[in-house]
Amino acid sequence: MSVFAAGIAAAAIGGAAGYLLARRPGGNTRTASRPNLMVNAALGGLIGFALAMLAPHVAASIRSPVWHNGITQVVSDSQLNDVIAKADGRPVLVYFYAPWCVPCNAMAPNVDKLAQSGRTVLVVNVDSAPRLAQLYNVRSVPTIYIFSAGKIQYSGLGYHSFDTLQDLMR
Repeated sequence: MSVFAAGIAAAAIGGAAGYLLARRPGGNTRTASRPNLMVNAALGGLIGFALAMLAPHVAASIRSPVWHNGITQVVSDSQLNDVIAKADGRPVLVYFYAPWCVPCNAMAPNVDKLAQSGRTVLVVNVDSAPRLAQLYNVRSVPTIYIFSAGKIQYSGLGYHSFDTLQDLMR
């Protein structure tokens, strides 16, 4: 479907929604004034069309973080367990993220900077590794786990600053 066709479809849906919102309680359209129904339908259609036309531009602006050397992208639990086992008791940060997640993209430079400072950092894209996310009960992103000596020492949700991450890794 072309963007313009999607815009027309969204305008129709928005117009119908605007029409229905203008209706009075009880479902009788005869009790609502015609100008009110027409204005709401037109506004709903305009908003739907505008959103459909903007959607491709917004989707194109979402980029997955670019990870530097020192960060391992994990896709399986065996890969994750191998890295944790080889850490010899040193803390390991496991960062669950999604490329479309705004807080994840805001936190990505902090995670990247932590890896560049010599810490062991693993990243898991929940869209690419849904089984791993399910295994660690990740229900929202960003989520971090810090392992030490093979055991979970910390788990947290949401944005973490670089300083917080660095303190947690001690």
